[in-house]
Amino acid sequence: FFKKKKNQFFFKKKNKSGIKNGNNESNYLDDSISVGVIFVYIRSSGSSKSSSDGDNDLKACKKCWSNPTEVSNPSLSRSKETDERLTATELSYQLTLEEVISKRNGFELFASHLVKELSLENILFLMEYMQLKHFVTIHLQSYVTDMGYQVPICPTLVKKYLSPHLVQASLPTSTSWAICLDMFRYLYTQYIVSTSMALLNLSYNSSNTITRQMTELKHNSTIHALQPLIIAFDIAAKDVMGLLKIDPFCRFQLSPECIRYCEELI
Repeated sequence: FFKKKKNQFFFKKKNKSGIKNGNNESNYLDDSISVGVIFVYIRSSGSSKSSSDGDNDLKACKKCWSNPTEVSNPSLSRSKETDERLTATELSYQLTLEEVISKRNGFELFASHLVKELSLENILFLMEYMQLKHFVTIHLQSYVTDMGYQVPICPTLVKKYLSPHLVQASLPTSTSWAICLDMFRYLYTQYIVSTSMALLNLSYNSSNTITRQMTELKHNSTIHALQPLIIAFDIAAKDVMGLLKIDPFCRFQLSPECIRYCEELI
C-alpha cells in the first residue's frame, strides 16, 4: 500500500530482511492519514485468484484514482457539518428577540431559557398583556383610538391560551369592559405591585404610572379609562422587552438550543 511522507510516495514491501522502502526508511505515517482509499491487488505465489480476478481488481483501483470523488470521504462529511454549525452560530448573532418570539418554536425555546434564568415572569407578562389586547380588539375596538405597542408574539400562541368563551363575539359591552378591567387588575397584582410573587423589574416611571392609573379607577371606572390604561401598560411592556434584549436574550443566542434552532432555519 501507498503512504505519504515528505511529499513522496513509498511502496512498503515486506521481505525476509524486514520492512523496507525506496529510501531505506522504516518510519511511516499512520494509516489514519493515508493519501486515499486505494485498493491494490497483490497476487502472491500461493494465491488462488485467477488472472482475470486480478485484472478486475486492478481496474477497480484505477477507477478510484481516476474518480476520487466517488470514494467516500468521512472528512468531507465532518467538514460540511462544521460549516453548517458555523453558519448557524453566525445566524444566531443576527437573530432579534422579535424574530424569535414571533415563531411558535422560537417562543417556546426562549421561554424555556428564561425558566433556567429564573425570569419567566417577563415573557408571561408580555403574553398575557397581548391576550388582553387581543380581547380588546375583538370586543372594545371602537372605544380605543390607538392600540399602542404590540409585542410580536406568535399570534397562534396568543389565541391558543386565551379562554375560548372570551373571544365570543356575542358579549355585551358592559360584560366585555368588566372582563377587561379584571384582566388589568390581574396584571397589576401579579406583576406590578411590590408584594407580588412575580414582580417585574420595571423602572420607577413605569410602575408609578401604572399605579397612578389603577388608583384612578376607584374614582372613574368607565370605559373611557381604557385608553389611558393601555398607554400606561405599554410603558411596562417596552421596559420588559428592553430588559430581555440587554441580558437574557444575549445569553440565549449563545445557548446550544438557539444554535440548533438556527440550524433548522438554514
